[in-house]
Amino acid sequence: MVRLPRVALETATHSNKNQSAFVKATPRPLYKWKSFWLGILVLGFLGWAWWDSFPHRFIAWIPRNGQQVEFEREAGATHLAFLTGLGNSEEASFHYESRDTDDRPYAKFLDTFGASYCRVPDALVFLSYVGVWSAWLFFHWKREQKKAAP
Repeated sequence: MVRLPRVALETATHSNKNQSAFVKATPRPLYKWKSFWLGILVLGFLGWAWWDSFPHRFIAWIPRNGQQVEFEREAGATHLAFLTGLGNSEEASFHYESRDTDDRPYAKFLDTFGASYCRVPDALVFLSYVGVWSAWLFFHWKREQKKAAP
């Protein structure tokens, strides 16, 4: 058995740098990760936007190269349309309003103006985000476990 001088022994046991060599490293718990809390914040925003799209409507009209680009959030979905038959406007307009009880038939409205149309349901966006975020947390956790293994 080798005996170390008292000074070397105290330095080895009280130094944080040397103490990590004696203590097995454990990964931080999930609730201490920044990516976890940032993900919760984004999840809250997506949930609020989904909920808010039912009683309210947000419409943005943006002129672009002789077309009107319409972006609308309504009834749990995002609508994006490129309209060609509305004339040439130079100003963008944004409206946030309460939704009427009668929903306008969106497809007929867009067909009238010869529009390219895309509808993305909020559920698809929300669940896709949850899947990607969960996968990120899982692989991050696996990497932390691998680093902590001796």
